[in-house]
Parts: sequence; structure tokens; C-alpha cells
Amino acid sequence: MRRLVVSGTFLLLVLIVLFIWTRADRTETRLAIARANVGKAKTGEFLATLEREYPTHPEIPYLVARQARLEGRPLDVVKAIERAKKLGWDDRLLARERLMTLATVEPRGARNEVSRLLETHPEDSEVLLAVALCEIASGLESRAIERANAVLKREPMNNSAKAVRGKAYLQLRHLEEALIDLEPAASDPERVVSPQLKLDYASCLLELGRFAESNRLFGELRTSDPSSLVFAFGLGRSATYLAQYEEATVAYRFIIQQKPDHVETLLAIALAMELQGKIEEAIPYLESSLKVEPNRVETHSRLAKLFAMSGREADANRHQLKYLQLENERLKQSQSSTERRP
Repeated sequence: MRRLVVSGTFLLLVLIVLFIWTRADRTETRLAIARANVGKAKTGEFLATLEREYPTHPEIPYLVARQARLEGRPLDVVKAIERAKKLGWDDRLLARERLMTLATVEPRGARNEVSRLLETHPEDSEVLLAVALCEIASGLESRAIERANAVLKREPMNNSAKAVRGKAYLQLRHLEEALIDLEPAASDPERVVSPQLKLDYASCLLELGRFAESNRLFGELRTSDPSSLVFAFGLGRSATYLAQYEEATVAYRFIIQQKPDHVETLLAIALAMELQGKIEEAIPYLESSLKVEPNRVETHSRLAKLFAMSGREADANRHQLKYLQLENERLKQSQSSTERRP
């Protein structure tokens, strides 16, 4: 009887050890899959499942933070880093992730610190591209393109590098070159597409005159973040080009509610009104813009035209005279600067 009890106990211990070993092996296998797939479209859901199943595993929230950064969700990055820190994950890796995220949201402020990290990790593609983002924000687009090229030379299919290089080309107004990079980076169904990448792609399409495609992308962006003034402005611009004035007006009015002195929006909604023949509705927006920028030449020219169209000759003449005065001053300044050149 005792032998049976001992044998049974031993068998139970073996089964427990086997269960623990199998579970640990399964956990490591799933973690390896998660590590290899960070940045892919469906990895976020997989990581959420892992975090529910293994709430005390410190690496999982770290991977969640990396995925959130690539998806353009900086607030979720911060939360995931805090969870990983509490569970005891490597502080150096968490500090690196925090810095990579800072480079996407405050690139100018992060530039020095990211550059120092690059000195110790010169072959790290993510750090290299983070430095490139900081350089784009500082007006050093050519240098950023060189860094993206260095990554693409050894990783030709790196869409993050294409997105950074496309962004630099877009800022330089090299639109065709920008499109060559941004289109595949923003259209890869396997990889996550951050709101910033989609914004750059939509902006490039808008500047190239592909208004319908641009409008669709800006609509998707606005749906994903209705509070964004940038997305609303892009939607308004693309809708105006498509003569979808109601959509444009709704977007512009949303911005004006938040920023009533935003000159570009005031001018844009005035144009939308003017294109619909709503002259009397366009004029107050132009006048409001002059309260912020009283010497904007083009605004006086537009008001002179609209007042003339509405039969208000005195107002039209007043703005026409102001337009001519400002234009004359601008020409004199231009001539003066030309004469001073060696």
C-alpha cells in the first residue's frame, strides 16, 4: 500500500513538473512569436491576449509599448512602460523605448539625446531613423534622407525607413519622390500604419492633385481622431477641391470653434463660401483674418474683389488702395534686397 502511495505521489509530481515545463515552453514560444511580429497589423490584438493571460510577465507590456509606438499611440506607450517597470523589466530597454517615442512626438527636443544614443548604437536602425525624424523637424531633410538611405541599403524592405525618407522629401516639396516612398509604406496590409504616416501620404496626394484619394484618407484620419485640427483642415482642403463644400465647411467651422483666430482656416472657409457664390458670408471671415494679419496683401485683394461684387464700392476701393500700398512696399523691399546682393 505504501509503495502505491509513493508511486502515486511521484507520478503526481512528475505530472505537475511536466505541466509547468509545458506551460513555460508554450509561454516562451508565444513570446517569441510576439517579438518577431512587433509592428505588424494584428500583433496588437495578440499582445492584448498575452497580457490578459500572463498579467505578471514583465516583457509583455514592454512589447505592448513598442507596438503602441509604431501604431502612433504615445499615451499608451507611457502606460505600458509604467506597467513593465512595476513588473521589473530592464530599465535600459524602457528608457530606450521612452526616448524612441519622444522622438516621434517632440523631435526637436529629443534630438540631442537620441543622437547620443546613436553614438553607442550606430547600427541600430530604429535609433538611426529616430535621429532622422529629429533632423527633419530641425530642417535638415538632406541629412535625414542620407540616414534613411543607410538603413534601406541593408534593409531594402524597411517601410519605416521609406516613411521617414518620404516625409523628408515631402517637406522639401519633392512630391514625386515622396510618393514613391510613402505609397508602399502606407499601403502595406501586413504592417501597422501610424496616423502620422497616413497624414504624410494624404498630404502628398493632396499636393499632387489626387483629391479624391486624399479626401478618403483624411476622412479616415478624422474618424479615428475627431478632435484633431490637422486632420480636419486636411479634410476641408481636399473637400473644397472636390467641390464638396458642405463637408469642407463643417470641418473648417470645427477648427474655428477651437481656434477662432486661425488665419489659414478663416481664409479657407471664406474661399469655400466664395466658390459657392456666398459672397456676403465669405466677407466676415476675411475681415476676421485681417484682425490677426492686417497687412496680408492677398486678403486685401480678395476683399476688394468681393466688396465690388456685392456693390459696396467704398469698401472695395479702401481695400484696393491698401492692397496697392502693400504690394508697392513689397516690390520696393524686393528691389532693395536684390541691389544689396554681391
